Amino acid sequence: MAENVRAGKRGWNYDPVINGIDLRVDGVTVSKFCGDHPAIYNADSTQLYELGTRLQVDNRVFRYAKAGTAGVNAGWGAFFQITQTMAYEAIHVAGTAGDKTVTITQPSITADEWAGGYIIMGHNSSATMQNRRIVSNTATDGDAHVVVTLDGPLHVALTTSEGIEIIPNIYSNLQTTYNEYSGVAGVPTVTTTTGKYFWVQTWGPCWIIPGGTGTPGSTAFERTLYFVGDGSVNGGVGLVTGATEAHYRQSAGFIIQKDSAGAGGPPFVMLQISP
Repeated sequence: MAENVRAGKRGWNYDPVINGIDLRVDGVTVSKFCGDHPAIYNADSTQLYELGTRLQVDNRVFRYAKAGTAGVNAGWGAFFQITQTMAYEAIHVAGTAGDKTVTITQPSITADEWAGGYIIMGHNSSATMQNRRIVSNTATDGDAHVVVTLDGPLHVALTTSEGIEIIPNIYSNLQTTYNEYSGVAGVPTVTTTTGKYFWVQTWGPCWIIPGGTGTPGSTAFERTLYFVGDGSVNGGVGLVTGATEAHYRQSAGFIIQKDSAGAGGPPFVMLQISP
């Protein structure tokens, strides 16, 4: 029997919302597990978990996410729509080896807007290149400065000439719409609108809307499926020319059942995005 250590920093924590348990390390939920899981099919108006939180249910894996402007549709792939907040910009204050914070210049940032995102520092040189997860950030102060707290200390010093890049939490803006540079985060459990919080499936048995030329999987040996622009999946046989070719597309996984066509046919998929 798992021990309930809700107030502790390490161990197992019971979550009554999904009737499951959390594995917590140093006060952070590393992963969630549940068997009775009706809440994963809800869309929440209030954020219940950190964006990107991992949940394992039977043979499936989900991530907690937020719907962007166009919302998301169950059964279709939901696309990452997050963009870099900063690119090739300099830090404001030099960093010392061992520091767990960096100060940068950026207007109009709210507290923890970048939490759960990533920062790349010192990529002007392989000697200073450092990649850290963002634990928290302050709101922009009167001098347009933001203090970013990292998940680990700097291993080498940074000067104010070092370049940085920041991408916010990648699960903070998922949408069913896309452009030619969008990747699929997973398949939502529920259709919902902008600003709502939901679970998106990233691994395991999953049904996805089929599309393209012919029924995906109806050709012998065609098992791998690929996401296309509307979030549906095509088989490789239907992707035969130019930019539609399979090697340009994001793999969704492979067809599970042996049916070739018809009502019982594909695409019941072994989704393979993020285990």
